Amino acid sequence: MAAVGVVVPVRGPAPFLDEALESVLRQDPAPEAVVVVDDASPEPVRIDPDHARRCTLVRRDMPGGAPGARDTGLERLQSDLVALLDADDAWRPGKLAAQVAALEAHPEAAACFARVRVVDDGGRPTAERWDELPGGMLGPETLLPVVFERNPIPTSTVVLQRADLLAAGGFAGPPPCEDQDLWLRLLRGGHGFASVPEVLVDYRRHA
Repeated sequence: MAAVGVVVPVRGPAPFLDEALESVLRQDPAPEAVVVVDDASPEPVRIDPDHARRCTLVRRDMPGGAPGARDTGLERLQSDLVALLDADDAWRPGKLAAQVAALEAHPEAAACFARVRVVDDGGRPTAERWDELPGGMLGPETLLPVVFERNPIPTSTVVLQRADLLAAGGFAGPPPCEDQDLWLRLLRGGHGFASVPEVLVDYRRHA
């Protein structure tokens, strides 16, 4: 299995961070490295001591939003694959293995994404449905118009090829659609994405 590094941007307070990190560290096999980036929270973020032994906590002096925090985390990783997780979401068991297998089956893909289950602040499923794309390899001709129009790719499901990410300029992009901007930059560069048609992440809606 290819080595995977994970970046988790967070700005406190972060009531769901421990759950997010637990979901990452329970993956089988576990990621090579997990970097939690505190984006200059008013009160420094602290993580559970059990998680702290397996994660690197980095604090930014100035807030840069999620893209700036992700770029800070990327600097700390050496892995060929970079997985994303927001601090209020959670990966489901088998998430990482399924996506690494998809990227091994489609080595030409710059990224892999999957489907989400939308949950509330208590982890209960809501009635909301996220747009779902078909599985398999999806090329720029298919994805570009869809991503430009409505961005159906949930960020916390995405695993990126580090080389393609760096070639596209990293995470920084114009707010408030930085994630969508990155997907479009990769697609405009001629890269396709691998889609896993399974629910692999709990995406949380909360106040």
